[in-house]
Amino acid sequence: MKELSIQERMEYLYQGKTIDRVPLITNATLFSGIFARLNSQDFLCNAHNMYYAQEQTRGLFECHGAPSFCHTNWLAECFGASNKYQETPWGFSVPQIKPVICSESDAESLSCPPLEGQFVLELRQNFIDTARANGRKMVGVTAGSVVEIAAQITKTNLFMNWLKKNPKLIYHICNVITEFLLKLIDRDIAKYGAENCTALFFYPLESHEIMSPDLLNKFSWPYIFDMHKILQEKGIRNFSEHLCGSQNNNLPVYKELKIPARACFSLDERTDLKLASRILGCEHIIMGNVNTCILATGTAQQVFEKCREILNIGKGCEGGFILSPSCDLPPNTPPLNLYAMQRAVRQYGKY
Repeated sequence: MKELSIQERMEYLYQGKTIDRVPLITNATLFSGIFARLNSQDFLCNAHNMYYAQEQTRGLFECHGAPSFCHTNWLAECFGASNKYQETPWGFSVPQIKPVICSESDAESLSCPPLEGQFVLELRQNFIDTARANGRKMVGVTAGSVVEIAAQITKTNLFMNWLKKNPKLIYHICNVITEFLLKLIDRDIAKYGAENCTALFFYPLESHEIMSPDLLNKFSWPYIFDMHKILQEKGIRNFSEHLCGSQNNNLPVYKELKIPARACFSLDERTDLKLASRILGCEHIIMGNVNTCILATGTAQQVFEKCREILNIGKGCEGGFILSPSCDLPPNTPPLNLYAMQRAVRQYGKY
């Protein structure tokens, strides 16, 4: 078939039509800030810079996908957590979050924050306005995992202790977070329409390396199932699910979510592509899963060979496949390694 444009290729893929080759999404968020020679705050706290740095990087490497709002730990900031910016000699560093819940009394007094008067929500709104002014109508609405957000705003040792010894506090924190997320999502739906909203779910805490099956059943899965059900009742049909870490044993549970067709499941390198495709089925798109360590520290040839290996597997995914890093692209990735990904999809990604 004829070579499709980037826009046509993604439209065809999400419609379940035949495409010419595998798309490439680089998840180059923080990388774009460094590539544009911006410091951390000039990139993460300026919606115009955040959007255009990603857009120009995407264009340079002929990538699919759209710029994303990537202000680090932005939902935690809504609850009063603070980001600490510490510039490095090369001008950019990932900010460190200072949790807001540092005692039982902090947890007990947690309440749903307002949507008004929050710098980070105004920043997000400016980013959405910039994206829509550039023809990108879809709006990402973060919906979980709720337990992961709870862990971000709570001091780590307390959070892990309460999972076992004081679950009521965990449930209270998660209930407040759910209330806030739904309040923000309702505002987005009212403003942009449910058909223009994509529900975004990230599951780092749900990986086998962190949560036991017992803890998943007790805390994570109930909120994940409820949130998916509620969002579908609100009319949202577009879903993006990122499975961090090893999640092979969780795949049947994600299948039970009964997500509308053509959702995108992005995978870490520790989750098996073939297994995910077989369990999740031909209804959904699989995305992944180039090891970010190889991207950051490997040679361009090593990246090229790893992409070739993954493409040979990914092209067998019945619902479609997108080549991407296994998580957010490391900010210190050599640009030649992104070019190696681009060369690989052009040489080995053709159907």
